[in-house]
Order: sequence, then structure tokens, then C-alpha cells
Amino acid sequence: MEKDNLLMTEVTIQGRFYDMALYSGKLYLWGNDQTLHIYRWNKWMESVVFSDLPIYQYALSTQFLSLNISNLAPFLVKEVVISPHMRDFVIFNHTLYLITDDGFYSLDTDQAEPHLNKIQSGSFHLLSLSEKNRMILVSNETGVYEYRSEQQKMIHWDDTPTASIVWDNHHILQLDDAKRPLQLLRFHVSKKETILLNKVSKDQLYTQQLYCNTSLLQSHRKEETSNLFGYLSSEETASLDSLLEIVVVQKVPHPYLSTPTLDENSLYIEESDGLYLLLDDKPYLIAQQDYQKYRTFYKSRNYKHYLHYLTRDTLTILIFHKRT
Repeated sequence: MEKDNLLMTEVTIQGRFYDMALYSGKLYLWGNDQTLHIYRWNKWMESVVFSDLPIYQYALSTQFLSLNISNLAPFLVKEVVISPHMRDFVIFNHTLYLITDDGFYSLDTDQAEPHLNKIQSGSFHLLSLSEKNRMILVSNETGVYEYRSEQQKMIHWDDTPTASIVWDNHHILQLDDAKRPLQLLRFHVSKKETILLNKVSKDQLYTQQLYCNTSLLQSHRKEETSNLFGYLSSEETASLDSLLEIVVVQKVPHPYLSTPTLDENSLYIEESDGLYLLLDDKPYLIAQQDYQKYRTFYKSRNYKHYLHYLTRDTLTILIFHKRT
């Protein structure tokens, strides 16, 4: 993506955090692996006048906002404390699903006094929710599982020890600790059933060249070198919201996927010796290796232009827009 007329808003929250997610207007923020705080994120966003923030001309046009976690206290919905130690979590259909040191649980945070409901014991370390709403549990001991929430059913698809997975539509690419492919699980999915068609071994998998689906119009835009945010007056900045549209943020496709095509209207991030934005001229470093984890919200309707990452003592939220 071209960086001209791209605006990055960087919100930094000071504090010690373990994990985070955005869902349905709320920020789910784990202070540690046993304590969850839920905040009214949309309400807080409405309280901030982003048009008052100056725009700095760095490699990207950038706004900065820094606050302490105590500044979110008026927007706190509730605190939830659990006994087991959380390893990973997702939120689906207003239910929080989490894996802990002793198994897989669900948690209805809308209850006055939320309590854990144990679904299955086991040693899991990763949860992944696909764009098609399939929920996968990953174990580095016993492989890949799927939980069907509507049927309250657990399926064990493969027993190959797995470090992580990548979705390819309904198919699942299993990876080792070095993010090298182990095998590809290919599925056929209908309304009534999910069928494992076959398992493609790593010897039958090959890297694919990334393809950028750029249009003729997009190529002509490179002639427009002016930057919208470089010459806005204070009066125009006040009406900035009307000039902006969101920019979808997603991870760069894995090279072993069958159709690694880049969308010209999306902003891609790549993880190597840090987190990078893939821009038209050169990658832009977001964070060094000291970040602990990061999340995108590509599946979300309202937060797909967000990128979150955690360091030891901060949560950084990057929000991306471009001019219409």
C-alpha cells in the first residue's frame, strides 16, 4: 500500500498487561493470566477528540495519544478473576473461550458473576477462530482439535504435535516452532458437516510467490505525490473525520498457502525481526523484538483497521485511516 495520505493514530496505554482483545464495543484486557478487566471501549473513544491531536510528519503521518490505565477507570465494566492460568482466548457469539494450564473453558462475561464452564481437559496452548467461525485448539503434544459450539462437540483432527496454524479458507496449515510447515489439513465444509478430505505432507507443499492485485487506477495514483495531512489548516483538521475511511490491517499471507494474493486496499504486516508494515517503497518498522504478542482484528466489522501489540509495560493500539 502507498503511504501517501495514510494516517496512523497511535494510542499507548501504560501498565502491565498479559493479553487483550476488542469485541462488541468493549476492550478485554488481561492484567495477568488470572485477572480480566472489561472496559467500554467505544464510550472511551467517544470521549476523545482525535481531531484535536496534532499530526506529525514522520515516515507516516501520525497522531499520538498516551495515557495510563487509570485513565480508563471510569469506563470499567467489571473485573473477572479466575483460578487457572489463562494461556490464550477468543471471543465468539458474546462468549469468551479460553485455554488454561488444565484445559478448555467457556466464560459468559455478561453474567452478574461470571464463572468458568469446563469443556474439556487437556494440554492446549493456542486458540484460533477462522473467518468462517471455526474454532481450533492447538496442542504441541496431541495436535489439532476443533470445537463446534453449536453442537458442544470436540473433534480431534490430527495428532501431530503442532506449534501454530494458519488458515487457508477452511484448510489448516500446521506449523512447527520455527514456523515451518508440518502438513496441510484439507476440508470440505457444508451446512451439515465438516469432512477432512486429506492430509498433504510437508514434502508436497511448496512456497508460492505473492501476487499483488493492483489496478491501473492504483498505478496512476503514484503520480499524486502530495500528502493530505501535510497542508491541512486547523479548521480543516477539525473536520478530518469526514475525509477519512478505514484501512483494513491483516497479516501477510503465508507463502505456503494456495492463493497468496495481496489486496491493494489492505495494509499488510509482516513479522521477522520485528513488526513491519508493507508499504510501497520499503517496510516500515512498527515494533522491535521486545513486543510480547500482537493481534489484528481482520475478522471484526468494527476493528479491522486496528493493530494491537504488547510490550512489557505498554499496550499500543494502532488505528489506520486514509483519505477518501
